[in-house]
Amino acid sequence: MSCLSNAKGDHLQIVQETSPRHSSQSNGAAERAIQTTDGILRTVKDDIEATVGLRLYAKRPVLAWMLRHTGWLHTRFQRHAADGRISFEKLRLRRCGAPLVAFGERVHCRRPGKQLGKIDNQWATGVWLGRVNSTDENIVATTDGAVLSRSIRRRPAGRQWDRDSLLDLVWLPWYTSSVVL
Repeated sequence: MSCLSNAKGDHLQIVQETSPRHSSQSNGAAERAIQTTDGILRTVKDDIEATVGLRLYAKRPVLAWMLRHTGWLHTRFQRHAADGRISFEKLRLRRCGAPLVAFGERVHCRRPGKQLGKIDNQWATGVWLGRVNSTDENIVATTDGAVLSRSIRRRPAGRQWDRDSLLDLVWLPWYTSSVVL
């Protein structure tokens, strides 16, 4: 048994429960969360396939990032019936005000690091893969790998989607820095 505190300072206990094997009915809430996440994944995948005219197969790295992102969407924006608030509002005690970009959209991101000179280009172009849960930084796949950036800019309409950028994505969430996950 573990003990932790929530944002209000209340002490909470975590009790590990073991359910019978092959018994999905005994895991009702967890199974429902999986159903919802699967539905979000199918919706995001269908939207990208229709937008760029590309069939995304399960072995493509972009699907691993998409699954990570749909889990993030579900845990952050799930509306709770008891009070009507979303998970983010319950956890952070404030409204979520940061705008979102569509998963897979090409964006400009401010390049991280102090190694850039004053006359160097401060912005890179890449594919938006989601946000980091703890810091709310944007995860963008550039030619240099998956980078974290506080600032992004959307590209003009008509230049936001590029099928080759989605196909060229080779990095997987579990092969990047642990800060990303």
